[in-house]
Amino acid sequence: MGEIKVIEIRDKLCLITLLNRKGTISIRFGLSDLLNELNSTSFLKVHRSYVINEDYIDSFDITLSQVELGKMIVPVSRTFKEDLLKRLK
Repeated sequence: MGEIKVIEIRDKLCLITLLNRKGTISIRFGLSDLLNELNSTSFLKVHRSYVINEDYIDSFDITLSQVELGKMIVPVSRTFKEDLLKRLK
């Protein structure tokens, strides 16, 4: 669970990017069910299609509305921007 960096939802699949692995793991699982299974406060939904592990956030560009996690850039939607700002304080 601590190795999960990003979960992307695409075509009813959860694509899980791990910290020290290349590529992704694909599973057919509902996002809410997956988040309940993970049962961690480290995960934060930042976009309709993205959940990130806040432990791996390197930077947040408020102007471009995107989060950088290592070499990954994840968009942050207006809907979830305020929640992200609260968590980063």
